[in-house]
Amino acid sequence: MMTGVNITEEIIKSGEYEKYVDMISPARLVNENSVPTLLGYGLKDHLVPRELKYKLVSALEDNGVEYDYFEFPNCNHGMYRDLDMLKQFLELSLEYCERYF
Repeated sequence: MMTGVNITEEIIKSGEYEKYVDMISPARLVNENSVPTLLGYGLKDHLVPRELKYKLVSALEDNGVEYDYFEFPNCNHGMYRDLDMLKQFLELSLEYCERYF
């Protein structure tokens, strides 16, 4: 949906879908001037496949951007099923605010 292109079975089989995924990937926005980043991925996400995190993490590392990464093993797109991880994530987000803003 976000690409504006109807991703058909034919596009998927051809591998052409990757160019559309790249068009909307946040990894495209990362450069050496990017701000420190706090990432959280739900491992049961039906909207954002967890494999896409590798592009973003690589872009952050390649550009020397500080980041922290959390996996939420029982979560979908929201992070509400792993409350212990969510607590850590939110606490670190407050630390990020104090440190970087």
